[in-house]
Amino acid sequence: MIGGNVTVDSGATLAPGNSPGTLAVAGNVTLAAGSLFVPEIDGRAYSAAGGAGSYDLLAASGTVSLAGTLGPKLRGISGAATNTFTPQVGDSFVVITAGNVTGSFSSVTQPTDGLPTNSRFDVLYRPTNLALVITPGSYGVFGLANNWSQNATNAAFGLDAVRPAAGTRDGNLQAVFNGIYGLEKTQLRTAITQISGEAYAHALQSLVQTERSTFGAMVQGSCDMSCSAGQGDADESLWINYVGDYADNSADRLSSGYTNRNHGVVGGVTIVSTNKVKFGIAASYVENKVVSQLDAHSQSQSGAGYLYLHYLPTERLVLSTALGVAVADNATNRTIATTAGPVMASSDRQSSTVMFTAKANYLTFKTGPLSVWTNLGVQLSDTSIGRVREQASNQAFALVMGKVDHLSGEAQVGGRVQLGFGSVEAAVMADWIYQIGENPAVSRTVELGNARWNVTGVDLARSGLRVGGQLGARLSSKVSVFGMYQYTDQGRGQSFNRATGGVRINF
Repeated sequence: MIGGNVTVDSGATLAPGNSPGTLAVAGNVTLAAGSLFVPEIDGRAYSAAGGAGSYDLLAASGTVSLAGTLGPKLRGISGAATNTFTPQVGDSFVVITAGNVTGSFSSVTQPTDGLPTNSRFDVLYRPTNLALVITPGSYGVFGLANNWSQNATNAAFGLDAVRPAAGTRDGNLQAVFNGIYGLEKTQLRTAITQISGEAYAHALQSLVQTERSTFGAMVQGSCDMSCSAGQGDADESLWINYVGDYADNSADRLSSGYTNRNHGVVGGVTIVSTNKVKFGIAASYVENKVVSQLDAHSQSQSGAGYLYLHYLPTERLVLSTALGVAVADNATNRTIATTAGPVMASSDRQSSTVMFTAKANYLTFKTGPLSVWTNLGVQLSDTSIGRVREQASNQAFALVMGKVDHLSGEAQVGGRVQLGFGSVEAAVMADWIYQIGENPAVSRTVELGNARWNVTGVDLARSGLRVGGQLGARLSSKVSVFGMYQYTDQGRGQSFNRATGGVRINF
């Protein structure tokens, strides 16, 4: 115990404790610029009695004013120390306690022996104490060595590029680093994945799929039964269709996994209807919810308007085309687990999508109630979202997502086997699908302060398979009902399910 104030001048060294031990000061401690503070660390468990397995502590009753250099020591400790302790990422050692801690060290001199590969000591400055923590020397290299997803690794390298020097309080992301310093490797992987903003890639990937699925349901519903046999009545009609999708996308090398569910209605009016031509207008409203594995979720409400045209030149051929425009309100909420507690971040941004499709169905074989159709089609969409600026409970964690203009599409070729029994029609179908346009995993640019990186959704394959079944029944000359189920294998373990059902009224 020292009764009074202590000043460590430039060129002097303060090494508290008795290898290791505690130095108690009843007063203030001032570490001047050019001084050196050397805490010895021989284990994780602090003991007031000191000795092997413990570490040094400077305990002051007054204010500790910091400057100079911090030089932690792991080897060459005299006394009862074991000199064999090797700390791991996430280990934390409180080496100063005081009534008040002010200032900061200008640098940390890393031990030449005792630290694991790709690790370093960093400093957590708190109002009444100072902790030394073991962190990765490079978060990106640490992520690669521990098989983090590409999103997490991209964010880790992005943070490396702007990381302040050990022991300093410089940089506009100091609060972010304070939030991840002291996390062990599993916690660190979770936190940096959450920081990455991959929830926005999940939301965009799901939005593209939802609007594409709704568009397909519109084309199908607008001419179901009336086009399925290559001929139809000449009555105008009013139709409405329920659409529901579910997807469970597993985590992969790019991204954490997520689920998405959407449901809504699509309906329209065929305002020109002859045995050869059917033209109409339609609209849809769909709600979509995306839940990521790591405490993030997005919700969208999408409304769209469509024009559609079906041309039946012969009883063997149906040509269909449609154009649509959708507007969606997209809200995303994220949670980041930090050493100071959870940080909440959120945003709300509108998107717009323009869609086009062209399809051909050809009757290749027919005998009695059995018919076999060949299908060929393409669907294109262009989704635009402006820059997104988050609000957060700790604004240092708020992301800025770059503007998106995502052009994507799907080509399909396949067939349908159909049976007709009076007023009832049933069919099974299978299509090979191929993703065209930009990467189906989607990509979004991320800004956090002066750090930059990219995030993507799950790794969808370019090609996949879609199978399903369809059932329709004419209840009267004016009313018919129809329903369909489809299962799509997107490749690489990703899939989604779609169910639709509705009613048509002729007038």
